[in-house]
Amino acid sequence: MCVESALPLLFGIPITKSVLNRIIAHSSFYRSTEHLDVDSILTGFHRYSTRLHKRSAYQTTVSKLHSLIYRLWDDFTDSMASREQPAPFTATAAVLTKPPETVLVFLRQWSVDNQEIHFEMGIFDSHPRPQLNIPSAHVIKFSTISALIAHLHGLFPSFDATSATDISPYEAELLNTIQSDVFVLTPAAPLPTVLDELLFQKEVEVLQLKQDVKRAREDTETIRRDFMTSMGELAQERSRVREMEKSVKEMQLERDERMARELDAELRADFGRSREASGDGGLRPVPNYRRQKSGLFSSILG
Repeated sequence: MCVESALPLLFGIPITKSVLNRIIAHSSFYRSTEHLDVDSILTGFHRYSTRLHKRSAYQTTVSKLHSLIYRLWDDFTDSMASREQPAPFTATAAVLTKPPETVLVFLRQWSVDNQEIHFEMGIFDSHPRPQLNIPSAHVIKFSTISALIAHLHGLFPSFDATSATDISPYEAELLNTIQSDVFVLTPAAPLPTVLDELLFQKEVEVLQLKQDVKRAREDTETIRRDFMTSMGELAQERSRVREMEKSVKEMQLERDERMARELDAELRADFGRSREASGDGGLRPVPNYRRQKSGLFSSILG
């Protein structure tokens, strides 16, 4: 929304309620929750790439926010001083980003009949600010740079790393970092037309379709990785089951062999006790059935 707001501000269009509503309406075409950085917006949409020129970009910390604003001011005044004659209208805008907050700072100057010079500076903020009784997107103008800096400090509070034990110094530095992207209009930039707005809507639709395809591919890849992980875990589980079955069989075989040895020892012990009880070592004479048989026949025949 901040990049969209740069167009009317840089074209010198007065920011009225209807202009704010158009900014909100254009930004509402993009319904995705995926955040777009400034460079992606500039290169991805004809509406911006043909009208906005990114003059500079730099980072600073919250503690040096004043230096950032004064640098923006110096760039603005230097660009005006380098001209042989004052331009009827001059403007610079900078998108300031400190997640999750993003605002646009603008500096504008124009002259009337090359004599009377007017200047204004302020911010466009797409967020409601209940603490300031501001319910929606808004523009606030400031009469001094110090007032602008004070307001920005209220929007971008410094993160106290000493109060958080689970955040590294590097992460704390990132939380206190402000990204600044400075824009001016491209030479002979045309005002947006109805055709530009229709093209913009189609570009937004295409972008969101690409994002949907990207998410679908990422979801598919996640499912594939989860499936492969599950298959690996299943293979490991099967291997553990086979090892357990092998161990059970070995234990059963060992038990059967032990029981066989114990039974053999028990039988041998019983046999030894029976030999001792008979007094002859357990050996008894085998009857001579052949001799008895022959005597029997002799008595019958005799």
